[in-house]
Amino acid sequence: MAIPSASNKWMLKHELGNYLYFSPLTTGSTGRAVKIHADLFMPFFFAVNPGTYEGQSIIRTIEALSSTPSHSTPQIRYYSPTHAQRLSNINDTFQHTLMIKNVQIFYRIDQEGDDKSPVVYINNVRIINRDSLKAPGLYEKDIRDRVTKIKNNNVDGRIVYINGLSDSPNDAYDTAKDRASIDNKDAKPLALFYSPASVANDLGTWHAPGQTHRTSLAVKELTDVFRQNIKSRQGTHWVVEGEGCALLSKALEEVPGDLQNHTFKIVNPNTNTPKLLQNITRKKGELTGEFFDYSNSPVAYAALAAHKAALIKQIGLLPEAKNYDRITRKKISSQIDALSNIGNPLASQAAGLKTSKQTFTQALK
Repeated sequence: MAIPSASNKWMLKHELGNYLYFSPLTTGSTGRAVKIHADLFMPFFFAVNPGTYEGQSIIRTIEALSSTPSHSTPQIRYYSPTHAQRLSNINDTFQHTLMIKNVQIFYRIDQEGDDKSPVVYINNVRIINRDSLKAPGLYEKDIRDRVTKIKNNNVDGRIVYINGLSDSPNDAYDTAKDRASIDNKDAKPLALFYSPASVANDLGTWHAPGQTHRTSLAVKELTDVFRQNIKSRQGTHWVVEGEGCALLSKALEEVPGDLQNHTFKIVNPNTNTPKLLQNITRKKGELTGEFFDYSNSPVAYAALAAHKAALIKQIGLLPEAKNYDRITRKKISSQIDALSNIGNPLASQAAGLKTSKQTFTQALK
């Protein structure tokens, strides 16, 4: 058997049959064909709104790849050495990038299978959200009412909020006050664990995988907080939202020991939620009362629809419930079952794209 070429090795990894034409204008009738992997439907859907001028501008720029010349040398322009290293392992050497607005497109120009000429293959899409570049870690309000970084990692007796996508610690802290007030009947001191936008870019459910330096630092900082509060005597209550749930799940994988005096509430999780619950229970963290809250988040609803069966199963595998928690868990499972219907049409649309005769942009509408 002949050894596959470097190009063929790449196509074997990326499932040639799962690519479809990007739009009716990129089928190769004029210029190069432009194809995109069907699995990128969700990240593209949440990154680009075709009903807006900006969304149409992004689509038109991608369509213009049909007139791109062959690149004689790699044109890799990643925004992070760590991310560059990860993607170079996946995509070999001939990876190109295109930055449009806040969307980063990764593609190759290759001729494979029945291709009559080289084709632009889009194999990765990333949303690049910007923030104030403040460091990840614990923050609180000081005596001058300023949100400042906490000098130590002691959260014993506190309620700690981990934010989702947020522009700055100030904005995240404002949200923390609203979210935590529901659970803070005992008026525990509030702390914010600030999760930068890089975490949302890297770890969200529908975002292509990667890990920038700031995300790695956020994981380390949160892991250190848990390490130093393993023996939390007064207890620590965590309220975790959106992409912050992915950060929590990642950090828990690195935490030694148990978190028996730590309780968790999950709000609009944008992550693999069944895995997050596994990681919490593996560390003996507590999920009691109404530990789930979904509220008007399309991204969370789509993730919920994708993970519904596994999530309900994982709730059934939690440690035996006592008293009111038995009723609450049934309520949560019913809520998950009902809310998943909101995300089901989008999830079904994404799942059916591989066998659809539509182009990618036609399916977006």
